[in-house]
Parts: sequence; structure tokens; C-alpha cells
Amino acid sequence: MNVTVYCGGLSDAFTETLEIKAGSDTTVAAMNLEVMKRTDFRGSSPQVLSGFIRPKTDGVYHLGFHALSAANNYTLNISKYEIAEPINGSAPVDVEDLTVSRDVMGAREATLSFTVPSKNIQGEAITGTVEMKIQRNGADLTTLTGLQPGSKQTYVDRLKDTDADGVYTYCVTGVINGAEGIPAEGSTYVGPCAPAEFTTASLVEISEGTVKADWAAITTDSYGDIIPEADAVKYHVYSAVIQDEFLAIGQELTPAAGIIATTFTTTVSQEKQDAFYLILQAEFKGKKNSASQQ
Repeated sequence: MNVTVYCGGLSDAFTETLEIKAGSDTTVAAMNLEVMKRTDFRGSSPQVLSGFIRPKTDGVYHLGFHALSAANNYTLNISKYEIAEPINGSAPVDVEDLTVSRDVMGAREATLSFTVPSKNIQGEAITGTVEMKIQRNGADLTTLTGLQPGSKQTYVDRLKDTDADGVYTYCVTGVINGAEGIPAEGSTYVGPCAPAEFTTASLVEISEGTVKADWAAITTDSYGDIIPEADAVKYHVYSAVIQDEFLAIGQELTPAAGIIATTFTTTVSQEKQDAFYLILQAEFKGKKNSASQQ
């Protein structure tokens, strides 16, 4: 049966962590059924999380909502939870091998791959065809029909122009004769992603009035995936200006489209030679990382 919990944190500055367990007693040792794995979330806006109770024997079971956030995160609120009625035993089990992949070159699409369940919740072999319902962030996308149990399936979801880039959660659920099984979920970032942050960079004066900036090439995006085309990352170099006693981005010294080289040389006016700074920024498919001061 499905368990849904409505929760929230304090702000986007703090990560909260929650898990749900079930067991035949309220002790830690007895809470040995995983209902929802450790899940991180941020923000005070309502979060809707869910999981499934899958007992192997009949009996009375207790739910445990375990707050596992790091110390001093201040707030994890649970406003309510819901327990749905048991799922029909003739419905398919959940997909065990769902993968949700993004396009690392920034195409606004996600690819779902999975194997159609071959057994129902009661453990019996499925003899007919199966439907697979696919959802994105809780909204129906499509239903694949006439699928053979155990067959490999792939579905590509392409965002519309009105859809924002970001993390999307996909859900696939097997259906037999209207009986919906246990859903399987997977998430990924869809769309172009900003490059990862600079790891090493330096600024040195190579001769009077001439400075040179060097930095390590950025080969991954901020989501952690490798960017397969090295020259897809463009670098921007800016002069630094003081605003409200802080350094801020000034005039761009590189071309507007950026450069692919990992070094840049420029001259410095006489009055700025005592203290001169540059600001670096990397760009991939129109998304820029945080500025790095040198």
C-alpha cells in the first residue's frame, strides 16, 4: 500500500533528510521494512514524498518517519500523511531496472529505459500483455500498450518550449486490466546545464604591465556529467570593478562569444598595476557557472 507524506523545511539554504520505515513494533530493530529511502529536499514550499509498504506476512505494522537531517538545520515539518488502500494483487510488480538519462550535450529531453514486469504482486507469471503508464512530475505523459512481459522498452520525453530546464521526476507504472501496480521513479536534470566551478586558476604578471590568467579546463557540468565535446565550453574573462566595497564583474575582455583556450593575456594600465584582478566565468549552451575572482 502507498504512503504519502507532506513535509517541508525552513528555506533553500538547508537540506533536510527524511526516510520512512515500517515494522511489527515501534523499536528501531523492528523497523526493518523500507517504505521510502533516505530522501533529501530543500525549501519551505510543500514537498510530497511517497513510498510503499510491502509486508511479506499479514499482521499489524507500524510506520516510522525518521528525520535524518544534519544537526542545526532547524526545521523539518510533517503536516500530514496518507495511507492508501492495498494494491490489487493481480497488478504488476514495480520496474526494477528503470534508468532515466539526460542528454549531456544539453538537448531538452530525457530517455527512460526499463524492462516490463513479468510477474504480478502475488508472484504469479503475467500471461497477457501489459500497459505501462508514464508520468512526469505527477502529470500523465503517455501509456505504452500491448507490451510483452519481460520486454525491453525505451521512451524519450522531449520538453515543450514552455517547459523550464531543471530536475524532473519520471514515474512508470505497470497496468493489467485496469489494475495499477507499484510505480517506479527516477529523476534527472533536463536541458543544458551550467559548467562545473573552476578548480584551479592563477593570475601572474609576466612582464611590466602585462598579466596572464591560466585555468584548468572544465570537463564536467554542474550536474556531474562529463561534457563530451571539450570546445563546447566557452570561457569569459572580465575586468573587476568595485561596487559597495566588493569586486564585481566589469567590462568583458574576451569576445562576447567567449574563448575555448584556457589562458588569457592582457595589459594593465599604470594606475592599476599595484592591485589588479580578473573575473573568470565558464559557459555551456548559454548557461554560466559562478564567477571566479583572480
